[in-house]
Amino acid sequence: MRELESALRARDDFLAIAAHELRTPLHSMALRLSMLERLSMGSADPRLRDEIRRTRRSADRFVGRAAILLDVARLNSGQLEPMRSSVSIRTLVEDVLEVHRDEANSMRSHCARRWPPTNTAGGTRTWPSRSSRTS
Repeated sequence: MRELESALRARDDFLAIAAHELRTPLHSMALRLSMLERLSMGSADPRLRDEIRRTRRSADRFVGRAAILLDVARLNSGQLEPMRSSVSIRTLVEDVLEVHRDEANSMRSHCARRWPPTNTAGGTRTWPSRSSRTS
């Protein structure tokens, strides 16, 4: 049992160190990209601005992922207590799509969502029947 606890502590220590070591240079890179984005506003080439903006968003996502790693390590070690709250599924889906939109576009793919219609009488959402769905 002690070996297991020791292995879990080592894992959590590794996650915390890795998250910190990743977050610091990624945050610095994101700040530099933000500066480049501001400097490129005067550029006549919109492709340059778009590429810098896309790269900055990608760096921001990696900073966020490093923060999540650190939170996982803190949760596992008891340094952070989980907080439960209501979540809007619509907002959650929109956030997930936004995170992956640039990656999909770079692969010439498309991220989209289709919300079910609202039944106004009862306020509940219902999916259309299989035969009435459009592809």
